[in-house]
Amino acid sequence: MISRQVYVDSAAKIRKWARKPNPYITFGARLPDYSTHSLTEMDKDDIDFDDLLDTLRAPTVTAINDVDGESRHQVEGKNVDGREFVFIVNLLDEREEIEIVTAWAKDRR
Repeated sequence: MISRQVYVDSAAKIRKWARKPNPYITFGARLPDYSTHSLTEMDKDDIDFDDLLDTLRAPTVTAINDVDGESRHQVEGKNVDGREFVFIVNLLDEREEIEIVTAWAKDRR
């Protein structure tokens, strides 16, 4: 079982990295058509980059799961209009990179 402090520490790391002047955010593996799953899902739910940054700059980490040796963090938050989002991310410490795996809006427009 993961302690509550790990969730708090992960949220602090995400917040710090996302608040940098040029945060290093990537969008996961490329699919055969050169798209990415995360960008496709963001587009389906009408999530833009500002929504992503708003969420990552004031995140709540609600779950951390091991998937194929990677710790995937479920990050929840809101944009400036109060719309709620969930992002699944990997944190790559060596580059202070936030890799977006998938995303959805809680209201699923």
